[in-house]
Amino acid sequence: MLDALARFVALLRQEGVRASPGEVLDAARALEAVGIEDRARVRTALASALVKTHAQRPAFERTFEAFFVPPAHG
Repeated sequence: MLDALARFVALLRQEGVRASPGEVLDAARALEAVGIEDRARVRTALASALVKTHAQRPAFERTFEAFFVPPAHG
């Protein structure tokens, strides 16, 4: 999980969303608290730890959607 979080944060940084090491730790703790089974809860947990302004939210959403692709049904 930590490797995936590190890759996600790296992509966010490429999109201009700055995340300090402390914020990344907060994101990891948030994921630990909510689990990874519910995509909506993961989104909310990561956003609460990593998004600091309304202007950053669109970049977060694009990156989240591209990185955390839900499994195909079938």
